[in-house]
Amino acid sequence: MKHKKKIIIAILILLAAILCVEMRLELSYMFQKTFVKSPKEIMLSEQEKTEDVRYFMDTILEYVPCMDHYAENYGFDLRSNYDYYIECVKKTSSNEDFFAVIEMISEDIPSCHTSVVSHGYDSLFSSGHYNAKKICGSKDAYAVSLYWESVCSNIDIGTDESVFRYIDGSYLAYDPAIFGGKGGLIELVEIDNTSVDEYIKQASVTGEYRYDKCNDKLYRFSLRLNNSDGTLVTVKFRKADGEIFTADTYIRKKDSIANRNAYLKDNLNLLNYEEQAAVEISFDGIKELYNGEAGYVCEDTNNSVSYIRVTDFSNSDGKALRDGIVGLDPNNPIILDLRMNSGGRTEYLSEYVLSVLMSNDNRVTMDFRSFPSIRDPLRNSLWKEKRDFENTIIKETNEYLYGRRYFDVNGRSKTTRKIYTITDSTVCSAADTAAYAIQKYGNGILIGSETGGEGVCDAAFTFQMPNSGIIFEVNGSQSLYSEGNCTVPDIYINQSADSFVKFSQCLALDTNILNYPYKLYWDNVLIETLEIIKGNVS
Repeated sequence: MKHKKKIIIAILILLAAILCVEMRLELSYMFQKTFVKSPKEIMLSEQEKTEDVRYFMDTILEYVPCMDHYAENYGFDLRSNYDYYIECVKKTSSNEDFFAVIEMISEDIPSCHTSVVSHGYDSLFSSGHYNAKKICGSKDAYAVSLYWESVCSNIDIGTDESVFRYIDGSYLAYDPAIFGGKGGLIELVEIDNTSVDEYIKQASVTGEYRYDKCNDKLYRFSLRLNNSDGTLVTVKFRKADGEIFTADTYIRKKDSIANRNAYLKDNLNLLNYEEQAAVEISFDGIKELYNGEAGYVCEDTNNSVSYIRVTDFSNSDGKALRDGIVGLDPNNPIILDLRMNSGGRTEYLSEYVLSVLMSNDNRVTMDFRSFPSIRDPLRNSLWKEKRDFENTIIKETNEYLYGRRYFDVNGRSKTTRKIYTITDSTVCSAADTAAYAIQKYGNGILIGSETGGEGVCDAAFTFQMPNSGIIFEVNGSQSLYSEGNCTVPDIYINQSADSFVKFSQCLALDTNILNYPYKLYWDNVLIETLEIIKGNVS
């Protein structure tokens, strides 16, 4: 009897210990700052930094299954910069520089699900993020964004720093602060006697690395000038009237601390002031059916077209969004604007969007490739993937897992309408799935530019760099299309320079300029889509 009592007590103690460990891990999700080291505590040698970057790169190159498609789809092979990244990290003289290089590499990876983890870890809570609990619960867990928050919280963001956006082949700014907010449209032409297209291949300048298929060139999403802690350069600019001029200024680099006390070295009055054109927005003929967290829905009676903008597929306003879509004219063609939609849940997509747009029941199937299972069965948790996703068909080979996932759409639309879907590189994950489903199953036409891809993401893994403790996630499952791992539009249209100017003018308005009436003023992709619809209808 005594032994039995001791056994019961021992079991209870063991269960209590397990519960404590589990609670500790759960609490680490809620209070990451308690378990995350501050930047000052991380002191790394050159060898340790190099080891971390090698581990980071090697893990990404091995476990991102569509890496061989990146050069084709995005014009950039990550392997080609491997040695450059190592040299960058060797040159860093502080923790700040080291973290900046890690951020630089993270932005160069053309994968919306592969990145250095930001503070919060919310994206790691899903069932597909294997081993996240173990990694994020570690006392040595470190999120790079905590560093950036600590740096930027005590820094006055310089009002003179200017962002030059890549627009249809050129880097443009409108009334850039670098010139005191005067000057109209300015194009960045050369940096230190080198064309911008060549200069950005140094990979250390700020801005995500992307590929413009229309112009067949690599580009950075944006370039920041006038950063006093950046690199001093001589820059050539072009005004809208064609006048060329040069100035000495600074360009923000990723491999130096991102301080933002910015100033222009020389003359602030290089340009003459140009008055902004009046922004005239008309709401006549626009019948708004929904405007909320999930996006925007309206009827354009002037053009006999319905418009839907969906912000993401994971918000709590799905029913209201669906009700707005149901209220649209069932005979009008539809414009579905997916730009700036980074995804969400396919269940949301099916129930609240596709079901009320499609007239027939559909089974949307997605082929995918998952990372190797043979080499490390514990890491990829094949058994868990099979358990969690019952509708997954998996074929295992010596190299990869090939699979097909599907979800059903109960089509409830009473009429078959043409769906004109606008996409760009910001469309990824479940939003990429939406574009693919509409193009293949939903009587749709895709307009704009390639999506960010990765419509299937069921095998995301969390890793920790061995020395710094920095956490990063790797997307181990990616969709496969005829063109690789992104959805390709039927008609390519880039944002124009004129559209960029008008958008910049609208920024001063105290309203949501992404809503349809404002887009009719500045958005050339939407305007050209309307012209395409008119041509098809006539």
